[in-house]
Amino acid sequence: MNIRPLDTIKKFNMLSNTCTVIVGVSGGADSIALLHFLNSISSEYRINIVAAHLNHGLRGEESDRDEKFVRFVCKSWGVKLHVKKQNIRSMAASLRQGLEQCGRDARYAYFDELAKGDNCKIATAHTLSDSIETLVMNLARGTGLNGLCGISPVRGKIIRPFIDMSRDEVEEYCRENNLKFVNDSTNFSREYTRNKIRLDVIPVLKNINPDLDGTLRRFFINISEDNYYLNNICKNESENIKHKNGFDVQKIKCLPTPIKRRVLLEILRSCMDRSPENRDVENVIKLINGDIRCLSLNKDKSISIKEGFLSINCVERRKKAISHWQHKAENINILTEAKKTFIIYILNSKEYSELVKKDIRIKKNAISMDNINRNCVFFRNRRSGDVFSPLDRGITKKIKKLFNEMKIPLSLRDSTPMLAYKEKILWIYGIGVSDEFKVRLDTNSIALISER
Repeated sequence: MNIRPLDTIKKFNMLSNTCTVIVGVSGGADSIALLHFLNSISSEYRINIVAAHLNHGLRGEESDRDEKFVRFVCKSWGVKLHVKKQNIRSMAASLRQGLEQCGRDARYAYFDELAKGDNCKIATAHTLSDSIETLVMNLARGTGLNGLCGISPVRGKIIRPFIDMSRDEVEEYCRENNLKFVNDSTNFSREYTRNKIRLDVIPVLKNINPDLDGTLRRFFINISEDNYYLNNICKNESENIKHKNGFDVQKIKCLPTPIKRRVLLEILRSCMDRSPENRDVENVIKLINGDIRCLSLNKDKSISIKEGFLSINCVERRKKAISHWQHKAENINILTEAKKTFIIYILNSKEYSELVKKDIRIKKNAISMDNINRNCVFFRNRRSGDVFSPLDRGITKKIKKLFNEMKIPLSLRDSTPMLAYKEKILWIYGIGVSDEFKVRLDTNSIALISER
């Protein structure tokens, strides 16, 4: 057995003070190998292994096949498994995100839900090959030193024991241990940037340097050490330039250029509503040099120099009042404000059960109507103070906070349709039914919402 993952675990103290590890399992070679490996050392490290699988439904029957396979493997190995189904396509459309990014965010959000407590870690099956692909992608888009470090072995609760193993080595591990796995057909589609890099760019680089994996493994170690050293200097200098009136401009000017840029980048990160770019740093340098007098960071903040200090200023803006709208929930509802058309089907328990057998994903948009007066049900947009209980999460949140958590764009929040009964929110478009009103075993009357 390749002992490199053990070395990685020890080097980065991945399992110190850990009782439970949530392993993200897709069913592919990397995640199956990781689950097998961690399960094999669980007794030695006294850790409890729990698998988690998110069925995103993007590949139809193939997605369901993957879920079925993961269930079979975990049952065979005696590993506890959590499964969640989520309509990523619908969520991506609602959030105006790409499918890849939305799926990635949803997976990590799900894993984070399961990883409760300080002694719980999340293990993902990222490999050295993934790190190399990320490096090439970052180079193609333009990057600083951080982007050259590849994928971090540890990030908060997330650990990546296979980050020093190539994909070929992982597949060899599968062969040595007679591990079966499933293949994702979209891995061979060149519609995705990462696939283009893996299928077209990496083979050319390996033709130039057959030991590309080994070369870049050493490169990641060296560049990460350099980056860590510079980050520590940056942290110290950031504390040194702080003042109650802002940041000392004269001290910033005296910093070496590489440190100056990093310090300014950190200042911008702390006050911008997006990831700062190189041009943002360049603009602050122009401000410090006197080429410009004030710089707008976003709609709420600006930065300027006052009495020798770099100062972050809040821009006072009058809050635009929400234009409230409401429509009675008839069988067919055309919501002009949200430009959405919905159909509501009223079903009995038998009809609903038959539909669920065909597509379990409809549970997300099914509402128990047993204790609801249909004449008091309306489609509307949000109101101040609205709260919601996300399905199967056991919590209640203000809708404003929920929208922030799910990164729903500000431009969409006031028009997002939701179904309300009196003052309670039953369902939100793109999010689904409230846990309080989900269909249960004893539910008799069900409202099923479908977008036309």
